[in-house]
Formats: sequence, structure tokens, C-alpha cells
Amino acid sequence: MEAGSAGVVVLTQIIPQHPSSASSAPPRPLRKFFQGEPLALGITQILTGIVQVAFGTILILADNHYLFAIQVGTPLWTGMLYIISGSLCVEASKNPKISLMKGMLAMNILSAIMAGVGIILSSLSLVFHAYRSCSWTEHYTSRAPACQVPLSVVIYQNMGPPSALADIAPKSPPPYQDTQTP
Repeated sequence: MEAGSAGVVVLTQIIPQHPSSASSAPPRPLRKFFQGEPLALGITQILTGIVQVAFGTILILADNHYLFAIQVGTPLWTGMLYIISGSLCVEASKNPKISLMKGMLAMNILSAIMAGVGIILSSLSLVFHAYRSCSWTEHYTSRAPACQVPLSVVIYQNMGPPSALADIAPKSPPPYQDTQTP
């Protein structure tokens, strides 16, 4: 309350403003970050990494693997990168700090690049494994590749002759003749 020059009293009332919905909203980069659902991404990355490490360990422990990608441990290091990336995503979604968001972005980029390297290594391993499983052997005078090719059995079901051939009687086999060999 203040007294004015001509005996006039001036009353000043201060009314606190309630924050509007526009001013309480998170900043635009943070809104965009949460639209990408980092929690779901992180959980998916962690589970994918765990499965990849588990199956990779089984493949590495198997004695009969010849793939280069398995021998260098591609499933293990890519799986560990996924687990680290996923953990950073989950932590950044719970506590969005600039440092966590930058770390999460860097690890996601690194994981994506290493996944591409892993795909290339696996593809090359499969291509070169096909050539490696063939060996050249000498059989008498000819040289021929001896490849280990998986055999498959195909069973065809005979449903009988078509209706146009149903009226024609089948031919009988030729008569049996006993012949002697010298």
C-alpha cells in the first residue's frame, strides 16, 4: 500500500500466474525423444542382445563349426553392444539428461554399424563355407570335386492317370525270357 501525492492511496495486488500447459510442456527435442519410445526400444535391444549372446555361446561351444563369423565371436560382441545400447536407452527414458541422450545416440549408431559388419561377416562366411566344404580328389584318371551336399528326399504322390487316359488299358509288360550268361 502506497500513499500518493494528493492523499490518494494506490493498492497493488500481485496475483501469481498459474503455469499454462504450453510453458510446462517439455522442450521440443525432449518431446521428439519421447515420441521415439526409448523405453520400448531399450527393452527390445536388451532382449535381442541376451538371445544373441545365448545362441552365440552355443554356436561357439559346438565343435563342428567352420564359419569365420562364429570363430571371431560375432554373436557375442554384437549382442553385448545391443545390451549396452538398450541399457542406455532405458536409463535415458527414466532420467533424460543430455549426457545420457548423447551416449545413447552414440551407442545406437555404433550398434547399427557393428550389426552391418556382422551381417557382412556372416554372409561372407556362408559363401566361403560353401567353397571350403568341397575338396578335389583324384579318382583314377579324372579329377572331380567331392562336395558334401545335403541330400533331400522328395516324395511325389501319384493320384492316378488323368481322366482322358482312364479309358485306355495299360500295356502289359513284355514276357519273361530266361537267358544264360556265359
